[in-house]
Amino acid sequence: MTVMSAREFTRDLKKARELASEGPVFVFDEGKQAGVWISPEEYELLLKRCLKNSERLSRHGGAVEDFEPVILDDSILRPAEFD
Repeated sequence: MTVMSAREFTRDLKKARELASEGPVFVFDEGKQAGVWISPEEYELLLKRCLKNSERLSRHGGAVEDFEPVILDDSILRPAEFD
């Protein structure tokens, strides 16, 4: 994971582009995430994955409303115990 400040990103877009070929570049402005720069290849992979997911939903009638999430309660969530 590569992190750049917004100022560094603005000054050296070429460097950001090169770093994005190795993985996502997270851009922060005043300590807050301002964006993520990814390569065109990574973008295409994400787009294909999204399209595949939408195809799966459409095959099943798009029945997203039938989805029932697991309710997380204290029996599932508890602090880790270390010996």
